[in-house]
Amino acid sequence: MPDLNDWLRAATDLEEVYQSELGRSVFSDPQAFVNWAYWRLERGTSIEEIRHEIRQSPEYKEKHPRTPAPPPPSPPPTPPGGGGGLVEHASSRVVRPRLSREQMAAFLPADAGPFVFPGYGTRGIRLTGPRDGVVLPIGMSYWPNVNYHAARPELLVILSLSDTLTLFSVDKASGRVQKGRALPFHVTGEGCYWSLREPHTIFVPQANRLVAYNVVTEQSRDAVTAAAPIRQCHTSADGRVHSFTIDGRAGVSRDGAVRVFDPQGAYDECQIDKSGRWLLIKEGEGNRIVDLERGNEFGISNAAGAVGHSDMGWGYMVGEEDQSNPGGVFRLWTFTPNGPVNGGPMYFTDWTGLSRYVSHGNATQAPPEAHTLLFSSSYEGDAPRANELVVGRLDGSLQCRSVCANLTHLSAPGGGEEYWRKTRANLDPVGQFACFSGNMGTDRIDAFLVEL
Repeated sequence: MPDLNDWLRAATDLEEVYQSELGRSVFSDPQAFVNWAYWRLERGTSIEEIRHEIRQSPEYKEKHPRTPAPPPPSPPPTPPGGGGGLVEHASSRVVRPRLSREQMAAFLPADAGPFVFPGYGTRGIRLTGPRDGVVLPIGMSYWPNVNYHAARPELLVILSLSDTLTLFSVDKASGRVQKGRALPFHVTGEGCYWSLREPHTIFVPQANRLVAYNVVTEQSRDAVTAAAPIRQCHTSADGRVHSFTIDGRAGVSRDGAVRVFDPQGAYDECQIDKSGRWLLIKEGEGNRIVDLERGNEFGISNAAGAVGHSDMGWGYMVGEEDQSNPGGVFRLWTFTPNGPVNGGPMYFTDWTGLSRYVSHGNATQAPPEAHTLLFSSSYEGDAPRANELVVGRLDGSLQCRSVCANLTHLSAPGGGEEYWRKTRANLDPVGQFACFSGNMGTDRIDAFLVEL
C-alpha cells in the first residue's frame, strides 16, 4: 500500500505535468488529483503516459489550439550538454544512493590529479589534497572559480587555502594540476570570481572596492569604488556593469557611475544579468526587476513564481520557485521592456528539504533554449538526483543529465558548519567544466572539477 512519501512524490510529478501542460495546479481539481494519483500509485501508470492522456483532453486542446497533441516524448538523440553521465527526464524517480566514504576513497586519487566517476563515465579532476592544508569551501554557484579558457590548453582556478587566495592551473588534456602562487588577497574565497570574458582577470571585493586583478601581469584596478563596504558582487559579461549589496541595499555601477536602490521590503541580495541591462533584486515577498536602460521596474510575487536560488542569463534568469508547494521547481523568466515573461519549468527535483542551486556562468547572447545549465544539491538521505551535479536544458524539454556524485556527506565534519558543507557547484564561462567542493565523508574538504 502506498505510504505518505509515495503520495507526496506522486503529487510532485502530477503538479509538474499540470503546470507545464495546462498552466494550472493539479490541486485546483481535487477529484482529478485523486484519479491521477490512483493511476500512478495503484496501476503503475508512468508519468509520461499520464502526460499523454492529458494532452488528449479538451482542456489541453483548447489551450493549445495550433499544437496537435504529440505522442509521449522520447529521449533526445544526444545527452544535454555533451556525452557521458546518466540521461533521464526530470520526472524520473530513480534513486542512486549516496556514495559511502569507502566507495569514494576507492576511486579518488590521494592527491591532485584526474579520475573517472564510476557509474557516470565522466572525468573528474581532484584539485587539492592533504598537502594543501586547509582548503576552504567554494562560494555560491553564481561565482565561477574557473576562468574563461576557450581555445587554451589549460584552465585556471582560484581557491582559498587557509584564507589566502591561491591560483591553480590544470592541463585540460591530461588533467595534470599545478599549484600556482598565492595571490595578494587574504579572503575566504566567498564572493571572488573570474571575469566571464577576460581569461586572466578576477574580481575580489575589498571593503568599499571591487578590485579587478590580472593574475599574469599582477596589475589591479578598482572596478567599483563605493561610499561604504560592498559585498555579493556580480559583473556583466563585458565587465562594464557591476551589482553589489551596500548598506542593506542594492547597488549598481555602470561605467563608473554608482546608483543605489532603496529596498521595498526586507532586502536579501541583487544580481546583474550578463548583458548588464537587467538588475534582479530579491526583497520582501518576491523579486524586483529593474530595466537599467529605460528605468522601468517590474515585480514578481511569490504567488506568481518569484525565484530564490537563481542565476542570470543574457536578458533572463533561471531560479527555484522555492515558495511553491511542492518546491524544487526551477523556472525561466525572460525580461522584456513590458515586463518579465514566465517561461515555465525548466527542471524540478524532489519536494524534500534539499539545498538546491543553479549555475549559468556559460550564458551567451544566444536564445535561452540554446543553452544548458548546471544544478547541484545536497541531502542527508537518498532521493532522485539529490546528491548529484546535473546538467539541464533550457528548451523546456525537462531532459537532464546527472554527471557525477557530489562527493560530500552533510553529516561529516569536513567544511565546518553545515552551510559550507553543502554543494554549490559553479559552471565555468565556457560551459566545459564545473567546480565544486566536497568533504568525501571525512574531516576535511577539497575542491574538484568534473568535465561536462
